Amino acid sequence: AQYTIQLSAEKTTALAALAANEQLTLNSVVQVAWATLLGRYSLQDDVVFGVVVSGRPPEIEDVEKIVGLFINVIPVRVQVKGNRSLMELCRQVQYEQAQSQMYQYSQLADIQAAAGPGKVLFDHFIGFENFPFEETNADTDISIALSSNQEETTYDLYITFVPGRQLTAHFSYNEHVYGPAFISDIAGRFTLILDQLMQDHTLGAGDIELTDVTERQQLLEAPAGLIAAEKDLIACFEEQVLYAPDLPAFNIRQHQVSYEECNAQANRLANYLIKAGVQPGQCVAIWM
Repeated sequence: AQYTIQLSAEKTTALAALAANEQLTLNSVVQVAWATLLGRYSLQDDVVFGVVVSGRPPEIEDVEKIVGLFINVIPVRVQVKGNRSLMELCRQVQYEQAQSQMYQYSQLADIQAAAGPGKVLFDHFIGFENFPFEETNADTDISIALSSNQEETTYDLYITFVPGRQLTAHFSYNEHVYGPAFISDIAGRFTLILDQLMQDHTLGAGDIELTDVTERQQLLEAPAGLIAAEKDLIACFEEQVLYAPDLPAFNIRQHQVSYEECNAQANRLANYLIKAGVQPGQCVAIWM
């Protein structure tokens, strides 16, 4: 499935101006904003995600004129520390990517092998489309049309950023893994991070808010006890059932069981045990 967001022309201009004033590429700013979001969602300050690179070393003369597919996906590691300026982090990411250009041809399988067996470097990747092309002469019969295509990958989430008058982000995702509400939510949080960077470029990673003013006000005005400080496993599972009932909870004997189906079976079993006289805290034997 695919979900698309688009910044307004005014915000896109402001973001490009911020990057230019800080001597940064828009790509670097986008990557750091995404790393910040990823860190918050994973509760980690050291994150890794895949990034699409051109695979065309600038040292090769006229490399942009060589016909063929050179793109590659390599892991990018970003350490999002709470007290560190995001602009400083952008400069570091940009510097490290410039230093790594000579290795952009490296196969992901080789990088994975060097990282060690059993380690999954990343489960999603992002790409920043920036294809240079020369405008044709108006007197010729040749015209160029740019189109957006749905690319198939082996990853469950792939985000393509397309610069232009309005910065566009295409979220291509596996709908059996991610629900549309979740994708819509992270897309909204991502744009919220960009908004904050445009308003104050001195912010650190720890200064970023993932809720807007309206959401914070709703949380503050919520009745006491409505927001639980902690949820048990059952509450978390039932919340997932409401959030994404059709997503697979587990596979058994090559049969995929959705959260909704699993919840229904669990409730039937619970009702049966209650009618049989089983009390809370009692042990129940399971025949497997």
